[in-house]
Amino acid sequence: MKKIISVLAVLAFTHSFSQTFVKIKSDKNVLDSAYKGGQEKFDKDLALSLQQTGNSFQVTGDFVLNFNVSEKGEISDIKLLPELFDKTFEIEVKRDLARVQKNFAKNKEEKVSLGLNFSRNIPDQDGRASFAPNTNTSR
Repeated sequence: MKKIISVLAVLAFTHSFSQTFVKIKSDKNVLDSAYKGGQEKFDKDLALSLQQTGNSFQVTGDFVLNFNVSEKGEISDIKLLPELFDKTFEIEVKRDLARVQKNFAKNKEEKVSLGLNFSRNIPDQDGRASFAPNTNTSR
């Protein structure tokens, strides 16, 4: 019984400290008029949706997500680059994008390209400087 509790505790701590943060970069504010709330709201909604996928797959690195938004507000031609050998992560990213599709308004057709960065770095929450010691020894 002690072994089971110990294993469960280790798994819980490991999962709680292995959070993935997602940053979304777009070249221009293409979705300001196509998404309810604008580009900033879209980036926030998609990042929240992709965070669980990133945690599940323990993904780190940069990806490019390309898709089209039709005049009816439907998403099509979704491509995740670089292509991966295992397509499960790509399927989950497409599913996460489909979750935010309901907020697209009827508009002109748009081609969208987004940069996705999955990382383990904890982002600055309040803009304060870190008080970590400087390891740069070159003077």
